Amino acid sequence: MGAGMKILKSVIRDMERSAKAAEKEKARRIKEQERRARELERERIRQQKEDEKRKIRLSKEQIKAEKDRIRKAIEKEDAVFKKRTDARRKLRLEFINKIHT
Repeated sequence: MGAGMKILKSVIRDMERSAKAAEKEKARRIKEQERRARELERERIRQQKEDEKRKIRLSKEQIKAEKDRIRKAIEKEDAVFKKRTDARRKLRLEFINKIHT
């Protein structure tokens, strides 16, 4: 075998090694891209869940605030009604006392 053949075989081996290394690097990059895509998908799903929880919590808070507002309005209306009723009773008693005295 001549020196030229040995050089040619070593060049071919280097080219094959280089091609094999390039394939491995390409496979590594593809795996990394897939890993990132899965991670982004998990993050997107996690964010959706958090948004849904936030909406539910906000809705519950709004319902609670509305209930409190209604309860306070009813209490205020009851107080006004009671004042009117007491005032009318007092007025009736005064009227009855005036008539009988």
